[in-house]
Amino acid sequence: LDRVYKKGGGVCTYVRKEIKSFVVKELTQISDSSFHQLWINVQVKKSKSLLVCTSYRPPDCPLACFEDFLKPTTIQALIKGKLIVILGDLNCNMLVDCPENKALSETAAELNLKQIITTLTRITDTSESLIDVTLVSSLYVIACTLNSNQRPSPCLCFTQDEINKASAFL
Repeated sequence: LDRVYKKGGGVCTYVRKEIKSFVVKELTQISDSSFHQLWINVQVKKSKSLLVCTSYRPPDCPLACFEDFLKPTTIQALIKGKLIVILGDLNCNMLVDCPENKALSETAAELNLKQIITTLTRITDTSESLIDVTLVSSLYVIACTLNSNQRPSPCLCFTQDEINKASAFL
């Protein structure tokens, strides 16, 4: 999702070629306040597809973007009856009691989304924060699979049984 007529910025999502995917154009947008949402329909093997949103909120983007842009598009996505994953840099330190955390947490709670990242995602010489979030509509979205070396590696993958269980919560 590229910013038109502006230098730099934008978001992207890489999807392995063996995974079926397409951009959900009616949900994908960059708001006037520069809040980015790239929604992709992803289907792994024969499992039910899910919607993944790669998002970015610049530091100067108003907190109202969660209520004004993220919430309505997520509601539209939920209406499609699919599991939802929203991830990205939302510039809200989820480990600190602050207005950004409060705004995102309230929106996530209203949408029944769960934040699954609980550890630091940015560490510098002078600061530590958790600003890269992953919100899910169901904890059944998260699983573990084996990579080609037969070592566990975290990823988003689903068995049909997990999809069926998760769908019951939508």
